[in-house]
Amino acid sequence: MEKRNESLLNISIGLKCTSEYVVEDKHTAKHIGSGDVSVLSTPSMILFIEQTAMNCVQKYLPDENTTVGILVNIKHLNPVPVNEKITVEVVVTSIENRKIVFDTKVYWRNIVVGEGLHERYVVNTNRFIEKIKKLISENK
Repeated sequence: MEKRNESLLNISIGLKCTSEYVVEDKHTAKHIGSGDVSVLSTPSMILFIEQTAMNCVQKYLPDENTTVGILVNIKHLNPVPVNEKITVEVVVTSIENRKIVFDTKVYWRNIVVGEGLHERYVVNTNRFIEKIKKLISENK
């Protein structure tokens, strides 16, 4: 039986969310520096996956909480040219304590562009910021 944090009780296994994005020059491998071609970069695709997953669950969390990405295991399968629309689909497949696991797929038209797994962790925003400040002050 999965242990679930109280703040996650409104999030259901199977929750599915989709978002659409248009590939712009700033999202290309050439612009980012991860390649020489003006197609959707892997880092940008991962950004779109993380944004979709974050937005999917944020509305179910208490105001003082947010999620942070902790794992990305994504395959980039096909290129997407500039000015084309992609659809990102995330599905909650597991919830354990404060960790939410998503199955992800990215489509361009009817072509699977990317797929894989993404995990996010629920944190108290103020405590997370305080932790960052503490780490900075301890590691000057």
